[in-house]
Amino acid sequence: MKYSHSKAMAVFYKIVKLVKNGVLMIIHIYVKVSFYKIDRKLIKNIRKITNQARLLIINSFIMQIKDLTGYNMIEKSIGRLGW
Repeated sequence: MKYSHSKAMAVFYKIVKLVKNGVLMIIHIYVKVSFYKIDRKLIKNIRKITNQARLLIINSFIMQIKDLTGYNMIEKSIGRLGW
């Protein structure tokens, strides 16, 4: 069976196109996975910063109340709450 030059080139270009699309798909998946890992690290850091900020706010609130009242029972009640 004889193939003409144009048919052979058409088949070659189809193969090149499939390979190119496959490579682009692999790159796309790699980039998505990389961004997912970055997003997870970013979310962990944001949670850590949020928890630290919450603790700072609670501690400053306790200090203000202690300054106003001179009362140490607040620490005991917050200790019971598990903060």
